[in-house]
Amino acid sequence: MTGLGRLLRTKVLEIVLAELALCIPLGLLIHDVFMALRSTLPIAMFLMLLQPMYSIDVSALRSGHGRRARFLALVLLLYLVAAPLITLGLVAAWRLLLPAETLSLLLGVVIVELSPVAMPAPAFTAMAGGDVELSVLSVVSTFALAPVALPAYAAAMLHRVVHVPVWPLVKSIVLYIAAPFAVGQALRRLVIRAAESPVEAREELALLNQRLAVLSCAALYWLVGVVFGVAAPKIVALASAVAEAVLLIFAFTAARFLVAKLVSMAAGLGRREEVALVFAASANGALGTALALAAFGADAGAGAVIAGPVVMLLTMIIVMRLYMARGREKS
Repeated sequence: MTGLGRLLRTKVLEIVLAELALCIPLGLLIHDVFMALRSTLPIAMFLMLLQPMYSIDVSALRSGHGRRARFLALVLLLYLVAAPLITLGLVAAWRLLLPAETLSLLLGVVIVELSPVAMPAPAFTAMAGGDVELSVLSVVSTFALAPVALPAYAAAMLHRVVHVPVWPLVKSIVLYIAAPFAVGQALRRLVIRAAESPVEAREELALLNQRLAVLSCAALYWLVGVVFGVAAPKIVALASAVAEAVLLIFAFTAARFLVAKLVSMAAGLGRREEVALVFAASANGALGTALALAAFGADAGAGAVIAGPVVMLLTMIIVMRLYMARGREKS
């Protein structure tokens, strides 16, 4: 891997914090530019997920069904039990500690916290050295349950009905799971067919994997910069009023990942499975923001922006950085 590629993969948190410091002021100055760049986010998401999908060896999927079934059971435990309970605790703490004027923000926060696994989870799992196949399983399974689980839990906690349209869920699976998987696997077949021997095929597969990993990192940084630039006016407008809310959301978001870590330890998972399960504790900020805006309006949408693109994304980056540091220490 080149020096630039190594820098992009090992200095993730530093680069993202620099983007945060740069793109929020720029988002205030040239917000129209960032709004125009918002149309590039689906491309960035696709490129983020291309390398994880490319790295999956389809031939290995013919075995290990018991391992996948056990992992799926743990994902459902997190999504249907742990995450709602943690979100319920967040709601109780919010109402106890924060002023009543912020309750409109809480609506959006709750929708994000109850959303299915974040679509970039397989990309973060790959960067942290986890099992991409299992991470994809966590995304697909929670998206399948979301149309029923999310409205039920939201109604119980917020006493309001939230409609979860099926089409955006299906569209997300097609665009960000099926399409990158098809392209990634096509690239694998092309590399194998072009190689003159199995040894050369392995070397060429590994080389392209490194290049796609750099592309995945670059796409992540583009996504982060655009998201912060788009959200900049809301972040700044709400900064003084919701500083305590941000800290509270960070605390409960960290609790989600900690619980996933403890569950993986209790289940005796290996490192790669553990990484996949920990990122299965994430929540889909983009979907949550869209649902919050549609159901409750702009204030709830602002709360969803804080909980999703800001807090959830930063927490995932921090967790990825910790796993990458542990991997380097062991190696």
